[in-house]
Amino acid sequence: MEGEIKRYLENGQYYSVNQFKNNLMNGINKWYYPSGALKSEEERVNNLQHGISKFFYEDGTLKEESSFYRGRLHGPSKFFHPNGQLAETRTYKDGKTEGEHTWYNPDGTLWTKHGTFPTVV
Repeated sequence: MEGEIKRYLENGQYYSVNQFKNNLMNGINKWYYPSGALKSEEERVNNLQHGISKFFYEDGTLKEESSFYRGRLHGPSKFFHPNGQLAETRTYKDGKTEGEHTWYNPDGTLWTKHGTFPTVV
């Protein structure tokens, strides 16, 4: 497969719009809710998430923004409450949490923060 591939749901809405090169997803790839709202937007290189991935609530509010390197979480990740306020921040290195991990209340005030956590697999 080469180029842009669009897949549709039975209701006629997009399911996904994917960029392919050499039969692998490369570039910006998008997935949608049945309502047609954007669900996620991911950068991919040879099928692996690589770069920034964004996930959205169905109303379009940003739900998560995470950095990937060769298919593994690497760098900052931010999670958001449905009202758009920051809910959580953490940093990854090679797929494992590293450094400070911070949580926020739905009103945006600090709830708690902790140091490094091991990743449970």
